[in-house]
Amino acid sequence: MKTFSDSYGIDCDQEKAIELMTTEHYITEKYLALGANQLKVTVLEDSADKFHSRVERVVRMREKAPAFARKLVKEEMTVVHEVWWHKQGAEKKGGFKGELPGMSGGIEADLTMCSGADGLAEIRIEGRVKVGVPLIGGRLEGFMAGIASDKFREDIEATRQYLADHC
Repeated sequence: MKTFSDSYGIDCDQEKAIELMTTEHYITEKYLALGANQLKVTVLEDSADKFHSRVERVVRMREKAPAFARKLVKEEMTVVHEVWWHKQGAEKKGGFKGELPGMSGGIEADLTMCSGADGLAEIRIEGRVKVGVPLIGGRLEGFMAGIASDKFREDIEATRQYLADHC
């Protein structure tokens, strides 16, 4: 298993950020801004306490894959992931779980949103990648951990832009 972690400041207070980020509109707009193809967003739960969504989208992966992984990675892959946030409490806790099409294992992350010293929101990500492929699993996990970290960074930039337009 490979791990990755990062934290990002958001130019919006925590309560407004969680309110805006726990909507189907936000998720759809964010992924469209990121160039998602064949996007399908499903809200699994939307209550006062929790928001849980499932996103399916087609991504181009093969050109990014190292030579050792190209037989496992298709040109276009349907990526499916779920994100959830608990909306109550001083720190907002959430999670991410993504499947790796055609492979056993996946990407998981613990998400935490808190107020920084400046009163603005900060999101912390603690992620894990596990791939159950004999012989190359460890190398593939390292590659996928790098991709996941990059994708979370892109996701945060799209989130910052969305919140800048709506906070």
